[in-house]
Amino acid sequence: LTVTAVNKSVTYGSSASYTVNYSGFVYSENMSALGGTLAFSCDYNTNDPLNRNVGEYTIVPSGYVSSNYDITYVPGTLTVDTKELVVSIIDTEISYGEEALIETSIVGFAYGEDENVLGGMTNILCDYDTNTQNRETGVYDVTLDGHLTANNYHFRYVDGKLTVNKRELSSVFSSKSTAYTGLDQEITLTISNIAYKDIDVLISKINCQLDAEQIIGAKVDNNIVYTFVVHDAKAYDVVATIIEDDNYSLSPIEDKIVVNPAQLAVDKNSIASGELSFTGLLNEDVITENDYTIQLFSDKQYENEVILNNLETGIYYYVITLNNPTNYTISNGTGTLEVAS
Repeated sequence: LTVTAVNKSVTYGSSASYTVNYSGFVYSENMSALGGTLAFSCDYNTNDPLNRNVGEYTIVPSGYVSSNYDITYVPGTLTVDTKELVVSIIDTEISYGEEALIETSIVGFAYGEDENVLGGMTNILCDYDTNTQNRETGVYDVTLDGHLTANNYHFRYVDGKLTVNKRELSSVFSSKSTAYTGLDQEITLTISNIAYKDIDVLISKINCQLDAEQIIGAKVDNNIVYTFVVHDAKAYDVVATIIEDDNYSLSPIEDKIVVNPAQLAVDKNSIASGELSFTGLLNEDVITENDYTIQLFSDKQYENEVILNNLETGIYYYVITLNNPTNYTISNGTGTLEVAS
């Protein structure tokens, strides 16, 4: 009876199982006619770093006994083949103007091994280059020129993509709120985060307006600066957008610059005369009788109005209002007025 070990093949990192073929049974007998227990010996051992490498190992069967058969064992061969490592480009996204740091991943190591068991090198090839015209937004192919080596592995190289997205421009106001001073005031809007020397192109593509009036930007270092001249106390509308550009984006700016009114104080001693005196006027501003209204009431509920030039002694309650929106508010526009005998 011949018991022959079946040749086997496994991949590096995999365990092996063994079988045999039988030749020589009579009377339709099979292995159940044999005593003992079939066993195998093989130097291949996944737990032994010295005996699990790629190569060929001898499989030796043994263990059967029989009174009716003379048993001959024929060895077989276990072939350990290299395991595939997949070397892939990691798809990468950057913004226009940034350097590309493209990395690879290697998947498939056995036994907790890593890149330290590899030799050779890989070259990453991509047309993207910040020093040439091949730096515009878009998708670039990234290929691997692989020359890695290893005793127990073979390699499959997977290419990838580099995506260059639009660069987002930054915007910042020097201030969005100020107080009326009686003078022209300058507020700036700075557009930054411009790459390379693109400022000359971008300055013509950004539309900036103050209260629907076009504002021309100025180049300051590598920034675009818009200067808004404001004077009167009010809210000024600021709008800034970018004309379609392949390499840049700008979140639309719809904002306000608020000039808050200055405060005036009424000289209460001037109320009874009907010609008010104020403190707090700025830069030679003038407020005339036509610019305000005086109302006097005999009750604190402001229900019974009295005539200003026909006052008797007593306590009155006054309300002073500015007739038109101006650059001022009155801090003591309501109060009491005592008329003595």
